[in-house]
Amino acid sequence: MSLVALITSLFSGIEFPVVFPDSAERILACLKYSQTAPLQLPSMFMLCFLLCFLPLLALVSRSTGLRKLLIAAASVGLYYKLSGSWVWLLLLLAVMTWGIALAVQRRLDHGRGTSGWVAVAVGMNVLLLVLFKAGGAFGPYLGEVAGQNWMRLAIPAGISFFCFQSISYVVDCRRGRIRARSSFLDVLLLLAYFPKMFLGPLVRNADFIASMQNPRLSLTREERAGAIRRIIFGLVKFCILSRVIGRFLVDPVFAAPSAAGGPASLLAVYAYTFQLYCDFSGYTDLAIGISFFLGIPLPENFALPYHSASITEFWRRWHISLSTWLRDYLYISMGGNRKGRLRTYFNLLVTMVLGGLWHGVGVMFLLWGLWHGVLLCLHKLMLGIDNRIARYWFGKTGASMKTLPRAVGIFVTFNAVAFGWLMFRSPDWEVFTTIAGNIASFWSASDFESIASIAGSVSGDITSGAALGISLVALAVAVVTHFMPSSLVAHSDRLLCRLGFWGQCLILVLVIWAAMQTSAQLFPDATSALPVYANF
Repeated sequence: MSLVALITSLFSGIEFPVVFPDSAERILACLKYSQTAPLQLPSMFMLCFLLCFLPLLALVSRSTGLRKLLIAAASVGLYYKLSGSWVWLLLLLAVMTWGIALAVQRRLDHGRGTSGWVAVAVGMNVLLLVLFKAGGAFGPYLGEVAGQNWMRLAIPAGISFFCFQSISYVVDCRRGRIRARSSFLDVLLLLAYFPKMFLGPLVRNADFIASMQNPRLSLTREERAGAIRRIIFGLVKFCILSRVIGRFLVDPVFAAPSAAGGPASLLAVYAYTFQLYCDFSGYTDLAIGISFFLGIPLPENFALPYHSASITEFWRRWHISLSTWLRDYLYISMGGNRKGRLRTYFNLLVTMVLGGLWHGVGVMFLLWGLWHGVLLCLHKLMLGIDNRIARYWFGKTGASMKTLPRAVGIFVTFNAVAFGWLMFRSPDWEVFTTIAGNIASFWSASDFESIASIAGSVSGDITSGAALGISLVALAVAVVTHFMPSSLVAHSDRLLCRLGFWGQCLILVLVIWAAMQTSAQLFPDATSALPVYANF
C-alpha cells in the first residue's frame, strides 16, 4: 500500500465540522484583483495581510532562501491585487533586467564591451515609460493601434520607480559597483519589494542587496519604537491629513478654478504644498517602518524640505532618492559641473526638465521641471558672485547661513516651490493661469466668504462650515508637525519605548482605527486610497 493510500485510509469515514462553509471562497475573493475595488493601502485587507505575513516571515527568518521567496511571493501578490494583469509586465521586466545584467557581467569578466547591452536596458525602460506616460499625450495621433485606445491607456502602478531601479541596477553592474546577481529572486525583490514598490524610495543597489543577504532579524527596543513611530506618523500624514486637505481645500478649486476667488485659490496652492508632502512622506514613513520589521532598512526620502533656505537645499531634502538618482545617473553622466559654467547650467536644465517629464508627459510637467532648472541655475550663479552683499545673502547655503538670510531664504524658497506645485497640480495651462490670475487679482470680502462654500461643495452630509473647520485643522496640524523641532520626534520615540510592546500596539491600533474611521466618514464614495503621488 502506498503512503498516500495509507494516510487516506486512516481518515476515511471521518467527517470534519465546517464552521464557515464559504470561508475559503471569501478568502480567495479577497486575494483576487477587482477593477472596481483594487487594493487600498489603508484597509482591513492590508492589516490582515501584515498580521499574517510578519509571523510567517519570523518562522522562516533563519533561511535566507525561504525568506526571499516569501517576500517575493507577497510582493508579486500585492502588486497583482493592486494592478491585475500588469503584474506580468513587472515580472517580464524583472526577467529581462536579470538576463541583461548577467550578460553585462559576463562581458566585463572577459574584458569585452558592454555598451550595447546597457543601451538595450536603458532603451527598454525608457520605451516603457514613454509608452505609458506619453500614451495619452500622443493618443490623438496614434488613435486605435493594435486594438488599443492610447488615450485611455492605464499606467501600471509604480512603473516609474521599478523602471528607474532597473536602469540603475544594470548601470551599476556596468560601472563595477556591484556584481550581477545570479539569483532571479534577488533582482525581482530589488524591483518589486512591496514596501517600496509603489512609490519608492529608490534604493542604492549595493545597500539593498547586502540587506537582503544579511537582514536584521531582531530589533532593539529603541529601533522597534522608532519603526512604530514611523508607521503611526505615516498613517496620520497619509491616511488622514493628506486626504482631508485634498478633499476639501485642493480638489474643489482645481476642479472649478473660475468659481474660486483669490483667497481660496491661494489657500488651495498652499494646501496642496502640504498635501503632497504629507501624502508622499507619509507613504515613505510607512514603507520605512514596515521594512524595518522585515529586516531591510530603507533610505530616508524626506528631511523637512520646507525648512530649505535655497532651491539647492530643497532638492537635497525633497524626494532625496529621486534627486540622488537624477544626479548620479543623468546629471553626472552628462558631465555635471566638470565642463564649464555654461555646460553646467545646460546639464541642470536638461536634468530637471527630464525629471519633470518623468512624472508625466505634458506641458505643465515640462514647465515645472524648467522652473526648477532655472531656479537651480540662478542659485548657482548667485553663489559664484564675489562681492560683500552677495556673499552675505548667497555666499552659503543650508544651515551655515546667517539668521536673517536664512529666514528670508526659507520664505522665498517656500513660495517659489509652492508656485511650482501650482504648475505640477494644474492639468493644463488654462487652469494654471486661471488660479494664478485669481491670486493676483483684487480680493474682496465676498472672496473670503466663498472659501467655506467651496469646501462645502464636496462635503456630502457635512455642513460647509464643518468641512472648512476640519480641513483647516488638518492643514494646521500638517504645518505644525512639519516645523516642529526634531527633539520632539526623539521624545516621542522615548515615550513609545517606555510604553513597551503592548502599549505600542494599543496606540498603533487606535491610529489605524482613526484612519479607517476618517475614510469611512469623510470619503465613503472614494474608489481609491492610493497616494496622490502614485499618479506620477
